[in-house]
Amino acid sequence: MAEHVEIQMDGLKKRINTIRKRAKNANPITQKVSILMYKDINDHFKKESGPRSGWKPLKYRTGRALQDTGDLRKSVQASNTKDSATVSAGNDEVDYAAAQNFGANITNGFGKGISFKVPARKFLWISKDTKTNIKKILGRFFIGN
Repeated sequence: MAEHVEIQMDGLKKRINTIRKRAKNANPITQKVSILMYKDINDHFKKESGPRSGWKPLKYRTGRALQDTGDLRKSVQASNTKDSATVSAGNDEVDYAAAQNFGANITNGFGKGISFKVPARKFLWISKDTKTNIKKILGRFFIGN
């Protein structure tokens, strides 16, 4: 007598089809994700914090780091497509975003032969709590409760 095991895949097939349909245009969820990331990055400016510690204090003036004019914070932009969520910083007026985020060695600064080091003050990072929230909303969107 032959034995056999049968597995019904109807529930799994239905769930896979739901994921496929939603993945064709995930614009609503990528928009939500980009806004969550944007809010998280703006919070870094409020807290003056990087992923591991607070930003290095200013050497040559008082005030809040990276917030002298507010232009850098205002240059942070959220965008999305049907399959991606992005947050970026910098524009034509704010060409120093990468140097502030990653740090830089500047030579011939200000066109005057001045050399100096810009310490990294990471502001483009996503907190653990925001990553957890993103995973939850992506799971709910694609898989359901």
